Amino acid sequence: MPARLMKPFVTVAALLLSMVSLVTSDTFSEKTISEIETDLKSRERELDSLISLIRTRYSADKRFCAKLEEAQRAWCRYRDLQIEMKFPEADKKYAYGSLYPMCLTLELIRLYTRRIEELMPWASGIADGEVCPGSVLIERQ
Repeated sequence: MPARLMKPFVTVAALLLSMVSLVTSDTFSEKTISEIETDLKSRERELDSLISLIRTRYSADKRFCAKLEEAQRAWCRYRDLQIEMKFPEADKKYAYGSLYPMCLTLELIRLYTRRIEELMPWASGIADGEVCPGSVLIERQ
């Protein structure tokens, strides 16, 4: 290998080795995975609670509630397809390594967090004077 190419190669190799040692060190433990899984369960409960709150707040609007249910079913399908797209191989452990369960959980947390952010306006309302509120109710004063 030419000397001019050797330095970047050594730098990348050192970086990769340090990442591997970090992942396999004591700082990355079963407790960390357990905490990540707990965070996912918390996000799932948070989304369920948020949807329940929105259903209650909009209970008089049957059309909206039906569309909310339809949108949530579509989001669940989207979530599942996003996961399949990110990790398409059938043998996940072989293709993505022993950290696959953690990576899957982190990706799900990201998706749930984004969905919660998307639905939040229906739970909290928007400011009076918003130009395009659609079905979102005005904030309670």
